[in-house]
Amino acid sequence: MNSVVHYFTVVTGETLEADEAIKRILHTEMQLKEVFTVEESDVILVFCPIISRVESDIKAALKKIHEIPDIMPVILLALHHTFDPESIVAHSSQFITRENTVTAECLFHEDKGLLNCAKNKEALIKITEWLKFKEMESPEDKMIQFKQEIIRLKRVSGESSSLASPLSVPVAELRLVLLGRTGCGKTAAGNTILGREERSQAGASTVRQQSESRQAEVAGRQVTVVDTPDWFCPGLSLEELRQDVGLCVRLSAPGPHAFLLVVPVKQSTGEERGMLEKMEEIFGERCWRNTMILFTFTEVREKDIEEHEVQRLVEKCGNRFHCLNIKESGGGSQVSELLEKIEKMVEGNREKFYSSEIYLKTESHIRAMESRMKMERKKATGRQRSEGETR
Repeated sequence: MNSVVHYFTVVTGETLEADEAIKRILHTEMQLKEVFTVEESDVILVFCPIISRVESDIKAALKKIHEIPDIMPVILLALHHTFDPESIVAHSSQFITRENTVTAECLFHEDKGLLNCAKNKEALIKITEWLKFKEMESPEDKMIQFKQEIIRLKRVSGESSSLASPLSVPVAELRLVLLGRTGCGKTAAGNTILGREERSQAGASTVRQQSESRQAEVAGRQVTVVDTPDWFCPGLSLEELRQDVGLCVRLSAPGPHAFLLVVPVKQSTGEERGMLEKMEEIFGERCWRNTMILFTFTEVREKDIEEHEVQRLVEKCGNRFHCLNIKESGGGSQVSELLEKIEKMVEGNREKFYSSEIYLKTESHIRAMESRMKMERKKATGRQRSEGETR
C-alpha cells in the first residue's frame, strides 16, 4: 500500500533554485507532500550548497538541525557548484556525525541549473529508494526497516555506518525550560544539571533579564537548558512577558520536552496558587503534561518536603517531582534520576514534546490576558467616575 511521505525542508544557503528542481523530480517519482513544521513530517530534506569547503559547510548544516532529534530521518543533499558534469567532488558522508542521516551529492550551476549528469541521476535514485520504507503500514516496521535501509544504502555507497544494529538507540536529546520566581535556584539548578559552574544572567538581579540557553552532554544525552527570568513577577509587563516567551520558543525549538517548575523546599508558602494560575494563563491546560516540579535544596530533612504546601501544583503535574541538591557539583546520580523521570514523562505523552506550534499559541493567551486587564481597568475607572458623580 502506497502512502504519502510528508517532508520538511531545510535550506542552509543559496541554492539558485536547485532545491526546487530536485523536489519537482522527486514529486514525479513518489507521492510526496511538503509540510511546514517538523512535527508533521516523516523525513527532513536538507539542501546544503557547498560554498567554501565540504567539511565546514556540512558541519554548519548539521548545526542548523541539531535541535531535531536523531530519531527523525534526514536526507542531506550536498549541492556542489560546477559547470562540469564529470566533476569529482568530495563525499559529504565522511563528515556526518548525526545518526539516521543519509547523504547524496548533486551538481548545479547558475546558468545550467541542476546538471543533467550521471551523478545527479544516481543521487535521485538513491533518495527515492531510501524513501520507500515509508510505504510500510506499521510505525514500528517503518522504524526497524528504515534503519536497515540506512545500513544497506551506506554499505552500497561505501559509507561507514554508526548504527550497531537496526534497533540501536541513538543518543537522546532533552530540551528543558526552567521556570520559577527570582531566587528560587533556577540558575543553580541549571548548573547542577549541566555539571557547570558558570553564571546565568536570567533572573540574577532583575526580572527584566532575558531567557538564555546552555547545552552540554549529560549522562549520554544532549541536554539543552533554557533559563528564564521571573515570569511570575507582578511587576513584569505583558509586553516584556510576550517578548521573552517568544525568545524562549526560539531557544527551545522545536519545543521543550519538559517545563521544570523550580520551587525551593523551604520557600514560604502563599505564591503557589498564583504560579499555577499564571502557568495556565500563559501556556494553557496542555502544559501540565510536560511539567514537573523541581524542588531545590542545599540541606534537607524529610519533614521539609512533607510540610511543603504545594500539593496542588504537584497534583497538576501528575504527581511528578524531583528533589535536587543544588550544592552538589557535577550532578551525579540525582541528575541521572531526574533525566530518567523526564524521559518516562515524555514516553507517556502522545506528543513527545511541547511543540513550537502549540508553544506559539501562548502569545494569544498573553494577548487575552492583556485585553482582560485593560477591560478590568476600564471598568474600575468607570466605577470611580460614577462614585465621584454620585458624591
